[in-house]
Amino acid sequence: MDLIGSFSFGQLIKTFLPGFIALLGVSFYVDLLSLCVFNHSPMISFIKEEPLAFLGFAIPFSVILGGLSNTVNFLLLIPWLIVRHFRENHRAICELESNLERDVIEDVMGRRQWSSDRAEVFRKHVNARALMLHKVDLEKVLYVKDSFWPYLEFQVNLLLCGTFSFPGAIAFLIVLQNHAQASLLVMITALVLGVLTYACLAAALICAARRNYYYYQIKYISLLINTWADDGDASASDDVTPIQTQADVQTE
Repeated sequence: MDLIGSFSFGQLIKTFLPGFIALLGVSFYVDLLSLCVFNHSPMISFIKEEPLAFLGFAIPFSVILGGLSNTVNFLLLIPWLIVRHFRENHRAICELESNLERDVIEDVMGRRQWSSDRAEVFRKHVNARALMLHKVDLEKVLYVKDSFWPYLEFQVNLLLCGTFSFPGAIAFLIVLQNHAQASLLVMITALVLGVLTYACLAAALICAARRNYYYYQIKYISLLINTWADDGDASASDDVTPIQTQADVQTE
């Protein structure tokens, strides 16, 4: 695999920006603890005094945190928040996909004389989409994937990192306002506005990610159906024997 060739500016941005937000969240939590214990904000002081040093520190750590966020998303958030929602609300599409995958597997098994045990293992563990990759144009597969997945990953990464950073930011601002002896009304107003802003942004990111996954599934299943149909037509054409007409007989 060409790792350097697959690395792009878009891949960096979708990892770096959420990771930078997570890094800000870590800074908020560090300063919050320091304010409560030592009455001092080391991260804010460091950013004010050494902005270039902070930037050099932030770039690699943002990429690392973004990569960790992406790992957590693929293990937990995307299956639970995106895929499960799709399967619960679009059962007809999932049934169509299951029927297509079953047809592909049964077609492959029909060409082989396997024992029942081997056939059961094949049905349970083999991926039908992988069986069709040699028939699907790879450029079309990548086009469909790149049209939706980078945006979906960016949205879910942003949601996770924002959720991690938001409580620290709100708590830090409240403690900071308390040290500045701000009124209770100001702190409550800031808290309510912050919660409402986060709720609206989180809902928008979830809806956008679910919509991206929906369109990705529709496009990919359509591509597989079209490939499978074309392959079936070609097989049917190969099986048809030419019919000898009476004119051909007379010619012979």
